[in-house]
Amino acid sequence: MTQDGETYYLHYDQVGTLKAISDTNHNIVKEITYDTYGNILQDSNPSLTIPFGFAGGLQDPHTNLVHFGYREYDPQTGKWTTKDPIDFNGGDSNLYGYVLGDTVNLVDPEGLSIWPWGDNDSSGKTCDTNTTNDKKTFEDCYNELQAAKARCTLTNNGLNGYMCHKQAELKFQNCSKGKY
Repeated sequence: MTQDGETYYLHYDQVGTLKAISDTNHNIVKEITYDTYGNILQDSNPSLTIPFGFAGGLQDPHTNLVHFGYREYDPQTGKWTTKDPIDFNGGDSNLYGYVLGDTVNLVDPEGLSIWPWGDNDSSGKTCDTNTTNDKKTFEDCYNELQAAKARCTLTNNGLNGYMCHKQAELKFQNCSKGKY
């Protein structure tokens, strides 16, 4: 990220929450501490602003809501502000519930369906695995992404097809970050 002519690097946790920003000299210039549900407890440098926040959503500084594609999330209540637009197909019996209350392991980047961060492929491996015996190459992950998108196109239409593509892309993000 570049702001006011300076280059910064963004550091995220396992579910995509922005935790720190460093400069080109590897100095931490901003640290953000959140509670379990995404309320900002501490911001070491509020003057350095960035819209990304809890679980990779867009943080609204005026309302303190977090925008995720189709819905707004309220960290104060730990729930969505509107019911799930795809009803119970989103995976939660509470249409306002956020990731079944498991903000450490689950994500819902579009506000439509819950899935584990680093979701496994059919072999049980993940593209973000760090073990040398089970490590995939970048090419393996990229090929899996293309195959997953092709399957989505063949089997899903409309919103389901869109979400299928988005889930495949999110899975691939770890590969593009060199975590493969």
